Amino acid sequence: MWRDRFLACIDELKQHPDVDVWMGGEVDDPPSAEELDRAEREFGAPLPKGIRELYEELGGVNVTWGHRTQQSVGGIFNIGPALLSFGKSDFEVRAFDYIVDMSPAPSSVYYAGYDPEGDPNQLLWVYYSENEKTPDGQKFIDARPLSLTLEEYLEAMLRSRGFAFWQEAFASPAAQTPAAGNVAVMKRVMPELFSDFDPATFGASG
Repeated sequence: MWRDRFLACIDELKQHPDVDVWMGGEVDDPPSAEELDRAEREFGAPLPKGIRELYEELGGVNVTWGHRTQQSVGGIFNIGPALLSFGKSDFEVRAFDYIVDMSPAPSSVYYAGYDPEGDPNQLLWVYYSENEKTPDGQKFIDARPLSLTLEEYLEAMLRSRGFAFWQEAFASPAAQTPAAGNVAVMKRVMPELFSDFDPATFGASG
């Protein structure tokens, strides 16, 4: 199901006259059952609902695309391999689908993920910036719950074609992260690119 739908979406992007696929364009083969078991052990809790089934279909998706004439319009699918996403990590919230924003430098990272110490099925939208600190000098991490199940997340990802920072439409509470304004851009330009895109299905943000 998911593998075929991501492949169809990638093909649509490659065939679109106003879109360039810059990187990726492949859906990786699924990991072995042993790799999934190891990822679960390293995660330290049962894998979130639907994750094992997803990785039984595919090993990851990595696609970056952009509009040929509008520099601020583009998207990314970046579902990492199971061991990278759910294995040992320096981040408390494990990164499942992530974006690295290289400007302004140093980089900021936005990702959707799960906290093995929290609700095992609650997707979180995380913003981490290397050039921001808390008042006591610690690294700044903003983690907000997404009002989406895993299945709903994947559906929204496909509907948005991975438009950069579409997740801000479902993160609560709304926050003024550098990426928050992208939701308004998405709602304005995506109906022009894709006739089936419905802005009303993307939260109240923007």
